Amino acid sequence: MSIFEDVRTYDRLTGMRKILRRYFVMNAFDGALTTMGLVMGAFLGGLQDNSIVFFLGMSTATAVAISGFSGAFFAEEAERKKELRELERAMLSKLGRTSYGKAFRFATYGAALVDGVSPLAAALAILSPFLFLPVALAFLAAFAISFLLLFLLGAYLGTISRESMLGAGFKMVAAGGVALLASFLLYGVHF
Repeated sequence: MSIFEDVRTYDRLTGMRKILRRYFVMNAFDGALTTMGLVMGAFLGGLQDNSIVFFLGMSTATAVAISGFSGAFFAEEAERKKELRELERAMLSKLGRTSYGKAFRFATYGAALVDGVSPLAAALAILSPFLFLPVALAFLAAFAISFLLLFLLGAYLGTISRESMLGAGFKMVAAGGVALLASFLLYGVHF
C-alpha cells in the first residue's frame, strides 16, 4: 500500500480528517488572535524595534505551538487508547499492531502536529512584515494580514458548513476586532 492509501484507510478507521480540520482552524485562529494581541500591545506600547516585535511574537507563538502540540497529543492519545481498548474488548483480540492500532497512532500524531504547526504558521504570516518593512508599515501590514487570515479561516468554515463564506469570514474578523478593542481598552485602563 502507498502512503496515500494508508492515510485514506486511517481516516476511514478514525475519522481524523474532521478532527484535523477542526484543530487547524481552532489553532490557527488562536495563533492569529494571540499574535494580534501581542502586535497591538507592542504598537500601543510604542515599541519601535522590528526585531524585538518579531522575536516576542515568535517566542509567544512557539509557546502556543508547544502547548498545542503537547495538549493535543496527550488528549488524543488518551481518547485513542480508550477507543482501541474498547474495540479490543469487543473483538476479544489485541489490535495494537493492526491497521486499527496504526490508524489510531497516526491520528494522534497528526492531530498533535496540526495543533502545533497551525498557530505557529499563523503567527509567522502576521509577523513577517517585521522582517522587511519599516516599523510603521510593518504594524499596518501585520494588522491587515491578521484580518485577512481571520477572514480566510472563517470563509473556509463557511465552505465546510455550506453557509455564506462572507458571513463566516466576517464573524472571524469581528472576533479579531474584539481582541484588538480589548487590547486598546486594557491600554487605556493601564495608562
